[in-house]
Amino acid sequence: DGGDVAVPEAFLCPISRELMLNPHMNMVGQTYDLKAISEWLAMGKRVDPVTRQPLKDTRLVPNIALRSQILEWKQKHLDVKLKECAAVVENKSKARSEGDGKQSTAEEKDRTIKPTSADSWKQKAMKEWTPAEVKSFVSQIGSSENWKSYADDLHKEKVDGVVLLVMVDTEAAVSFGFGKIYAMALSAAIKEFKPEFARLKEMNEIKLRGVAKNAKNLPPQILKHGIRILVRTQSSGRICHLEGRLVNFSQRSDGDWELQVDAPLLAPKRRTFIYRDNSSEYMIPPLEKLQMGVGARVVGPFPDLTADGGWAWYEGDVKTWDGRKATVQYTDGCTWVARYPESTHMLEIDRSEELLSLPALAALGKNVEKMPLIVIREGKARPPDPLKLGVRVLVRSKGESSKSCLLEGRLVDWKETKEGKWEFAVDAPLLKPKRLNFVFEAEQSPNEEAKYIIPPQDEDLAMGVGARVVGPIKDSDVDGGWAWQEGDVKTWDGQTATVLFADGQERKAKYPGNQTLLDIRGSEQLLSEEAVTSLNTLDLPLIVVRENRTAAPSCLRKGTRVLVRASGMNNGPCLLEGRLIDYKERFDGRWQLYVDAPLVDPKRRTFLFTEGGSEYVIPPETEKKMEVGARVVGCFGDREADGGWAWYEGDVTKWDGKVARVEYTDGTEWMTEYPVRREMLKIEDSERMLTTNSVRQLHPTRMPLIVLKEAKNGAPEELRTGKRVLVRTLGANGAPCLLEGRLVDFEQKDGKWSMTVNSPLGTTKRRTLIYSENPVDYIIISPEKELKMGIDARVVGCFGDSQAEGGWAWYEGVVMGWDGARATVMYTDGTTWTSKFPPPANLLSIRNSEGVLNRASVSQMNPEDMPLIVVSPGLS
Repeated sequence: DGGDVAVPEAFLCPISRELMLNPHMNMVGQTYDLKAISEWLAMGKRVDPVTRQPLKDTRLVPNIALRSQILEWKQKHLDVKLKECAAVVENKSKARSEGDGKQSTAEEKDRTIKPTSADSWKQKAMKEWTPAEVKSFVSQIGSSENWKSYADDLHKEKVDGVVLLVMVDTEAAVSFGFGKIYAMALSAAIKEFKPEFARLKEMNEIKLRGVAKNAKNLPPQILKHGIRILVRTQSSGRICHLEGRLVNFSQRSDGDWELQVDAPLLAPKRRTFIYRDNSSEYMIPPLEKLQMGVGARVVGPFPDLTADGGWAWYEGDVKTWDGRKATVQYTDGCTWVARYPESTHMLEIDRSEELLSLPALAALGKNVEKMPLIVIREGKARPPDPLKLGVRVLVRSKGESSKSCLLEGRLVDWKETKEGKWEFAVDAPLLKPKRLNFVFEAEQSPNEEAKYIIPPQDEDLAMGVGARVVGPIKDSDVDGGWAWQEGDVKTWDGQTATVLFADGQERKAKYPGNQTLLDIRGSEQLLSEEAVTSLNTLDLPLIVVRENRTAAPSCLRKGTRVLVRASGMNNGPCLLEGRLIDYKERFDGRWQLYVDAPLVDPKRRTFLFTEGGSEYVIPPETEKKMEVGARVVGCFGDREADGGWAWYEGDVTKWDGKVARVEYTDGTEWMTEYPVRREMLKIEDSERMLTTNSVRQLHPTRMPLIVLKEAKNGAPEELRTGKRVLVRTLGANGAPCLLEGRLVDFEQKDGKWSMTVNSPLGTTKRRTLIYSENPVDYIIISPEKELKMGIDARVVGCFGDSQAEGGWAWYEGVVMGWDGARATVMYTDGTTWTSKFPPPANLLSIRNSEGVLNRASVSQMNPEDMPLIVVSPGLS
């Protein structure tokens, strides 16, 4: 917040006129904020916004020098504002003291507090504290395990805690028992003391959330007192939403959050709802501003005399958007054009009764362009993987002698239909394009001629006898003079394939052939009529579109158990109980699986079958041998997983024939009898036997285990599930960094050990790495092999990094200075920082890394307190 201080003109983005957070320079030398210029280019504009020069090259490069100047200016400005705010608070404190009478010098001395003493704060009223004392006190309790007791004492003593509350999270304060009155005072207090306390509030937020999880579950982050809630209703048979306000929320005994909403605001009725992410009864508009664009879902307010209160919000989809005006087709069939953003002052929920009244909206009816819109869902939702702009699509047509052929096309657009299906547009053939539209079908039947084929993009299918391929053949009867023809491989010697094409002719071609001809980006030139006509048959570029058909894998049986990978407690990886509902062979010869998971309140999920799939686990029909090193799954209660419980993977570290000690991938260890409670594993009765209540009541010693894989004999000693693995990648400005990961599985393949790593933590993303004693792509951290800190030691430290997956990363560096307590490290990005060593043990515990080391905590970390890990020892 710049306040009244003028921002230097050079620091303002020419497009948004706001302070640049991430300045980037285009190829004509003009600098803009990355978000603003990216939105400009995304609208198809290919001229510079200021100079109007044509942008033949749309690449952007970071303006590092300007970014450094902005950061330096912001820091100086922040320090000035902090001092100003501290002076304001100090003056107010002195004014209150003078009103109560002069204090003696002895009393002034007695104003010093000792935050480390549990009772020292009780010696005087909160209103007598200076800002410095409050700041010191909160910095102490914010990192104290006894924060809950401090909060309880404040509540019992009824201490005026408004000043204190501006330091902490509203919901955390309410959940600790401060009550609604403090939450209401918080809004005014923040405005008065911001920006003095805003930074401290952010620093303490993650600490408070970590403590609150043990004391009492915090509500979802979107739930805040006073926010706008749109309650779904009907008016004259049309779906609309009434303007409402969240007045209270509380956690029920079953863990769900109950909401109390007053709606409509002008004639309020108290309504009660259960919080759901996608409720059919209400809608919570996003607190952050979403991007406007074609396909975006918006809501706008309209007078409606048949609705309670005389007006309502209606939903609509954006059909056109030119950067200033949006054409919106609403669910009632009407279409209106509105400027965006416009009349945003009308969206202040605190004054909604006044700003969004019937007279105010009636006045808007004369100029609908000024209607305030709220974007509730951005356009262009993520389509299925094969649908990517610019990819090759082969469209079914008829060529010579009316034989079937395929025209070369390019995917140019897609959209999601109301039925949840995906329509996509193709320009084909490329040399004389026509716009063609199709509905995407993931499992086109291999027994019917598909209307289109999208060749594999990320992997090549296996060439072999029986494989279906396509190759470009001259065809004077189609536009463009050539087409792709399908054929089946009759012979294959590892280098040359004999293909029987649809025109009845056999042709021999090398495989892989001339791959440069398959670059879709230049297909109009590379695969022109002249180029295809002059092709030597042996150089014919072939694409395998379906591998040799085989029977369905034996493990695929309808109704069998499928464990679907998901996120559970602390965003850790877990598995949801599911059932295989159906499976079908796709046109490319692979198998599509349809799984319902979790079984209670199921969602239909689709997967491509692969051996050892990364997205799911199919337990073996005949159970494997229980032994040390075996991979098992056990079920645990998990409030953060869909359905309230989940399966967790682990490795058996001890087995005496009756009891197995299992180390799970979240780092916990449990002793469990085996086999027990086998009746709970019948998949046909799973909804009844394995429920939230039955799993939570299970004692770990009586938990049903399933053995997935037998022991991995001969594995390197360094390979143990749950270990920290740092995976190399690129971060800010292309600098090399390492993502935090956890080793979740390993197995031997072709004489080498393959590792499966969950990285970055907090996602379900899995990476496969090959184990090596001297790895290049990763670093395995082994706590049992503690390395010595010293000059020239190689270390890693963690930093916030918005360009790295997960928002933070580890960076490598070399120790340049070491005094026995602090290490000065020069990192690979050229920066130098000094940090304490060794760091607190809790910061480096991989067992709870998702909760302790995450985007928020790392970004707020002081470099001096940053945890260091020695990866290569230094000199003594």
